[in-house]
Amino acid sequence: MRSQTTAVSNLSQAFHAYVGPGVGSTAGEIFRDGFSFTTGSTTYSLNSVMLSGFGYGTGPTGFSLSLSSSISASGPSSPIVTFSGSSTLPANTTYTFTPSASTTLSASTTYWLIASSPSNLALNTGFSIPATSSTAEDAGALSGWSVGDSIWISANGGTSWFTNTSNLVQFSVQVTAIPEPATLAGWVGLGCALAAFVEKSRKRRHTGSARNTPTI
Repeated sequence: MRSQTTAVSNLSQAFHAYVGPGVGSTAGEIFRDGFSFTTGSTTYSLNSVMLSGFGYGTGPTGFSLSLSSSISASGPSSPIVTFSGSSTLPANTTYTFTPSASTTLSASTTYWLIASSPSNLALNTGFSIPATSSTAEDAGALSGWSVGDSIWISANGGTSWFTNTSNLVQFSVQVTAIPEPATLAGWVGLGCALAAFVEKSRKRRHTGSARNTPTI
C-alpha cells in the first residue's frame, strides 16, 4: 500500500483571526471563502484536507468544502470534487475532509478550496476557521508545493467576490504518490514473472508426484 504524506500545510503558523462561511448580522450578509494551494512538479492523488474550526450561533449546520480549479470576482468555476466530513464543526478541533470521488492533482497547478454554508442560517450563525497573516508554509512540505498568499471572500452568498491578503485560511493537504508508468510497468512485469514461477513450480511438483506413484 502506498503511504500518505502531507504535501503542504500552514496549520502551525501563528493565528491571526477567524474567517469562515456563515450569515452575518443583517439579511443578505452571507459569507463564503476560497483559499488555494499550488502543487509541485509531480502528479499526486488527493487523500484529504485538514482544517480547524467550530460552529457558532443558533444551530449552525451545513458546512461544506469543495475543490475548484479557478476563481475570480464572479466566484469559483470548474468544480472538481466535493468533500465528505463534519457539517457542523461541533467543537474547536481539527477536522479531516475526504474527497467524495478519486481525485488526481496535476503537477504545477493551483487549486481552490471553497468553504460554504447555507444562506438560510439564523443571523450571526456560521463557522469560524483560524487564519494566519503569515505567507510561510510549515516545514516538511513537498518540493514546489505552496499555500496561496491571498484568499477570496464573498459577503453576499457568492454573487461577487473580493480578495484578502491579511487572513490566510489555515489548512493542510494530504496526498499519495502516483507511480510513474515505467515503475508501474515494472511492478506488473514482476507480478507476471512471479505468477509464472509459481505455476512452473506447481507443475514440477505435480509431475514429480506422478512419477513416484507405485504401479500396481
